[in-house]
Amino acid sequence: MDTVLLRTLTQKSFMKFGKYHDLKVGEVLKADHQRYLRWVYFNSSMISFVDEILDIIGIDKKYRINKPGKFPEIDRIINEEKSKKMNFYSKKHFEKIKRIRKQCSDIKFNIVESKSTSKERLRIINHGHK
Repeated sequence: MDTVLLRTLTQKSFMKFGKYHDLKVGEVLKADHQRYLRWVYFNSSMISFVDEILDIIGIDKKYRINKPGKFPEIDRIINEEKSKKMNFYSKKHFEKIKRIRKQCSDIKFNIVESKSTSKERLRIINHGHK
C-alpha cells in the first residue's frame, strides 16, 4: 500500500533536506533565498508551500502545479522573467558575484589538486582516512 508523504511547509516548518536542512522556511526567506525555494517547489514532487509563501517567493497562480508532481521547466521560465525585470546595476552585480564564485571555486580546486599528490595526503589515504 503506497502512502503519499506530501509535505506542505509553512514559515515555521523546518526544511529537513537540501542545503538549508537545519533552517526554517521563514529563515530561508529572511536570508533572501527565494530562488532556492522556487527551485524546491518545482523540482520536488512531494514538497509544497502554503499560498502565502508561494506569493512571497514569486509564484503566480498560473504557474502553480498540482502536487504530488514536479515541473522544472516552469522554474526556468520564471527565472528568465525575473531577470528581464532586473535593472542594469542588479544584473552587473549578479555577474560580478558569479565571476567571484567561479574564481573561488577554481582556487579551491587547485588547492585540492596540489594536496592530492602530497606525501601528507597519501599518508592520510593509506591510513584509511579520506
